[in-house]
Amino acid sequence: MPLVHYSTDRLAQGVNSGQPTKHVQFKIYSRVVPSHIDGSRGVYMRDGERVAAFIERDLETAGFNIAKPTAFTVQVGQSPARVTVYGFLEVDRLQSPNVNPTTYPHIIHSGTYPGEPTAVRSGPTGGSTSWGQDVLDKIDREVYWLKTHLEAASSWLNEIFFIEYDGVKYGAIFKRRFRSFPTK
Repeated sequence: MPLVHYSTDRLAQGVNSGQPTKHVQFKIYSRVVPSHIDGSRGVYMRDGERVAAFIERDLETAGFNIAKPTAFTVQVGQSPARVTVYGFLEVDRLQSPNVNPTTYPHIIHSGTYPGEPTAVRSGPTGGSTSWGQDVLDKIDREVYWLKTHLEAASSWLNEIFFIEYDGVKYGAIFKRRFRSFPTK
């Protein structure tokens, strides 16, 4: 019997079947306000990189599994100076099985040509922020937990304005069709 890789539950045979947890990828952008602004771009960049190192240290101390190094990006035009953090959140495999993080919308096709039957199609329509897809409640709860614990872990995270969690984008920039942050 061949192995079934990437199994979704503990009962199926496979490489991941005995693992009690799984890692869900997240990405955050947070505004950064450097403390030393004297007009010199070099001092500004070094101060931003120092803030990114402080954030990285604080998140590791709090127990977050993050990729290194934490990236600092200077302000360019309308985009603010920001720190980008990539990481993985460890969640229980039984509480959060491998399922699509959004619902499938039902699309009703009324028939284009005379005599063509009507149909209802359900399925993915092109990403987690597509029309008609709603985020599952468990994803909203995990994002709320992640945002509150990230902000509590580091005083250097001034304002988290973007989180991508399990392929779903949350943020304060509504013109890019992000979901708004969950309140609880």
